[in-house]
Amino acid sequence: MAWWKKQKLYIKILIGAVLGISVGIIGGENATLLSPIGEIFIRLLQTVIVPLVFFSLVAGITQLESMEKLKTVGFKTVSFYCLTAFFATLIGVSMALLLSPGKSSTALDGMNAVVEAADPTAGFSFIDNLVQWVPNNPIAAMAEGSMLQIIIFSIIMGLALVSLGERGKPLVTLFQRGSELSIRMAELVVTLAPYGIFALMANASGSFGSDFLIQALRYVIADISGLAVILLVVYPALILSMTRTSPLKFYKQCSSAMLVAASTTSSGATLPATIAVARDEMKISERIYGFTLPLGATVNMNGMSVVLGVIAVFAANVHGTPITMAFLATTIFLGIFLAAGTAGTKGADIVMASVLLTTLGFPLTLLPIIAALSPLLDMGHTVCNITGDLVATRLVADAEEKSAELEAAVPS
Repeated sequence: MAWWKKQKLYIKILIGAVLGISVGIIGGENATLLSPIGEIFIRLLQTVIVPLVFFSLVAGITQLESMEKLKTVGFKTVSFYCLTAFFATLIGVSMALLLSPGKSSTALDGMNAVVEAADPTAGFSFIDNLVQWVPNNPIAAMAEGSMLQIIIFSIIMGLALVSLGERGKPLVTLFQRGSELSIRMAELVVTLAPYGIFALMANASGSFGSDFLIQALRYVIADISGLAVILLVVYPALILSMTRTSPLKFYKQCSSAMLVAASTTSSGATLPATIAVARDEMKISERIYGFTLPLGATVNMNGMSVVLGVIAVFAANVHGTPITMAFLATTIFLGIFLAAGTAGTKGADIVMASVLLTTLGFPLTLLPIIAALSPLLDMGHTVCNITGDLVATRLVADAEEKSAELEAAVPS
């Protein structure tokens, strides 16, 4: 027990997953006796979903500090983060469509039986659905777990708090404490992940056999491919077209922070390293990086956006849901705002995967696979996230310099 307590959470989750798969393959259908343990874990995850999304999104938006800051550096920074999150989710969806995890699996066909209404786009009108995203009663939305309505309400409240300036400071503090509380709740639930994942993986492998591991491999390849496109194509293209720095020089400057991100798998823990890169390597003003980097460490989660796109297609394939334009539009919207609301804590991606699946109308059948693979993929997600923070900082700094040069060139 002493050895077990000393292990990091991701090691425990991997051990739990491997043991669960082994028990499921050996025990067959008898392994389903463990399903109540997995069900309890899923219910606990569902308990923290609403407060985590609500408080985290509002607290994240209030980091903009003032509407004046939002109009200058803030507008450029937030626009970049939203745009790259859009492309990251789109790339994740594209890679999943290309590799089709879950689509041709006979072992996973049995999951379809537990889905009553897995197609959230049947008879879909995008305009009508867009109207339904806007809450008419936020309390009812929270009670019913209508996540899209909760997200919209959180964004409105966050922006309103920012516009209040000093008068809103007490409420900003309240939401920041609420965010810390909900994150702590999520952390407590996630400490049970090794045991929940053990039971869920045993149940899945016992019920569906080992073929689901092939689908899990496709899921991994789709995620890693999406991250590679972001890091090797999207970011270099932005640097090459919008700054005075070459992509090779940029990545050389960022290398130390990327190594820290890979080792810590935490954007928050990497923040001192990204600040050092912006200040010492890129020679950027604190006025810029002092805003873009802390905000990015909180809301810029392009790696998470990629995997949310992959998960949505994975779930749709498993449950036989048509992947329509409406489905993709909803997924991309969620990829932007759920990633922004992801807490910078271990296991937060598991919670957000639960939110995504719930919002799209799917059961949490795939959650054990997603959670078991999360520790392996989180390194790439974090590297993608913090590199995006530094790309944004470089782009905003160059844009501000060009604006200053233009102003200086105009005769007074």
